[in-house]
Amino acid sequence: MLAYYRKKYTPATASPLIKSGGAATNQGVVSGDDLDQFGRAGLEAGSATPSRVPPRVTGLRILDSIPPTANVVAALQRSSSSPTRIAKRALPSNGTIWIDGPTLTRLKARAAANDADWAAVKTLADQMAGRTVLPFDLGASSSNAQIGYAYQGEGWFSAVFTLGFAYQVSGNVAYANKVREVVNVINAETKKGNFRPLTVDSGYPSRFLALSLGLAYAWCGDRLTPQERSDTFATINQWFDLYKTNQGIIDKDGPPFSNYFGGHLIGFGVAGLATAGANPRGQEIADYMRDRFSGIQAAFAS
Repeated sequence: MLAYYRKKYTPATASPLIKSGGAATNQGVVSGDDLDQFGRAGLEAGSATPSRVPPRVTGLRILDSIPPTANVVAALQRSSSSPTRIAKRALPSNGTIWIDGPTLTRLKARAAANDADWAAVKTLADQMAGRTVLPFDLGASSSNAQIGYAYQGEGWFSAVFTLGFAYQVSGNVAYANKVREVVNVINAETKKGNFRPLTVDSGYPSRFLALSLGLAYAWCGDRLTPQERSDTFATINQWFDLYKTNQGIIDKDGPPFSNYFGGHLIGFGVAGLATAGANPRGQEIADYMRDRFSGIQAAFAS
């Protein structure tokens, strides 16, 4: 099944999305339907600054699909022979979501050596740090000047992923503070009782929104105020309850090949793991998603 999706969503060798990585290193993107495949159809017609789509993890490279003004960005991606140990975490931003201690040490060494991939990530993060974070609106796009919800939350995710990663490597608080702005915009909607950011399109945005808050806490949580942390936990927990109980959210428990189900797994799985030990319900969320995943491991291994 994974081989099918890899083939379906892997661009041709000549595609600019692959850059120098070549087909041998590309892992493809298991992402959305035809409307968001590589962010092509979701761009606004006639717009000089198309909506932003998130970085694409492709083997050893992370590709960002901002238009030619910034070029396709090659970034750093961890390579490890053993999985990261998952444990309860009492403190935020300890780097154990996708960036463990040894990996962070290697990344910082590459940054100190002015590695070209790091330079590309830093350039993008510097640009994002200067952008205006827009209030929630389903039609709010992202561009070189602003960070918006964009297609089903991709705009928020792109900013949190890039800026959070850059903060972990560099320690530049400007990156983390921009992540805080995005988090506060997200949490503001929950406080108003507006859950449309998550529930639109039958819950498809869980792959971006829950994942964004999990990464924001794991990578930038040491810059959040106690109130911001509490608000973030409240949003994650209320979203999780909606995921479990809202009849409009589809494929909560599978089937294993469902695009929606995969989004729920990664989104709430990371949100639970990142906040377990601090969020009173973090471990509950992590365990629940682990149970969902355990039931379909055989299918993913086929």
